[in-house]
Formats: sequence, structure tokens, C-alpha cells
Amino acid sequence: MSEQALEAPGRAAILTPEAAAGDRRPRRGRRRWTGRILPIYTGVVMLYLVLPILVMIMYTFNQSSNSRVTLNWQGFTIYWWLHTFDVTDTGSGDRPGSTSSCS
Repeated sequence: MSEQALEAPGRAAILTPEAAAGDRRPRRGRRRWTGRILPIYTGVVMLYLVLPILVMIMYTFNQSSNSRVTLNWQGFTIYWWLHTFDVTDTGSGDRPGSTSSCS
């Protein structure tokens, strides 16, 4: 028995934490490549979900005409942010396919 093990009469040896640890020491050095899969996958998924939103926000600052929306950058403006609720033509809603499911 190890000198760190404590023996009680009529019982099995009780190991102290130092003796229980034995030769198990924390490994230092190279991490396994499998430990990097989850952070990389999480980063890719987050980029996939957030990138379209960031592109839409970026294009709200594009200076385009009211009649035509293009993906070509035509200049910087905050017009669309200042006039967000000024759009009155939202459609009549009586066209097929645009009915509400809450009626």
C-alpha cells in the first residue's frame, strides 16, 4: 500500500486525494483536433446566420431611387432610416395568396 493510503481496521484502504490521483496528471501540449470542431462549426453557423442580416443593414444605407432597388452601391445616405414609416403603398391585401390566416 501507498503511504498516502489510510487503513482502518476491518475496512478496505481509504485513499487520500493525492493517492487517488496517482500518475494521472493534466496533459499539457497538443490539443486534439476534435476539440476544435465544435468552436469552428459554431463560428461557421453563426456567420451563416448573421451575414445576410448584416448585408441587409448595410444596404439600407444605399442611396438608390424610390422606383428601383439595385445591388450596386450608389452612395451613402440615411434617407431610408429617416423615412421608415412614410411608405403608404403597402398593397391592398385582396390579391390571392395575401390573405391573412387569422380571419
